[in-house]
Amino acid sequence: MWSEPAARPPRGYGTELSPREQQVAELLARGSTNHDIAQTLFLSPRTVERHVANVLKKLGTDRKEMSTTYSPGGQAR
Repeated sequence: MWSEPAARPPRGYGTELSPREQQVAELLARGSTNHDIAQTLFLSPRTVERHVANVLKKLGTDRKEMSTTYSPGGQAR
């Protein structure tokens, strides 16, 4: 009678950085503060906090090590 509904593709980027997270990661690697990032990308400070938390979690690093861990293109070194 009824067929199974089509499986949905996964939402989001999983463990990969989204394009916006890549922008945030590049600014973090340059030593930008959350306030700097918010102004540069025209985002609210709260949104930046969320992006920063996601970036650090996905890369498995902390803010202090960002300049040595992140390389442009969204990949950990």
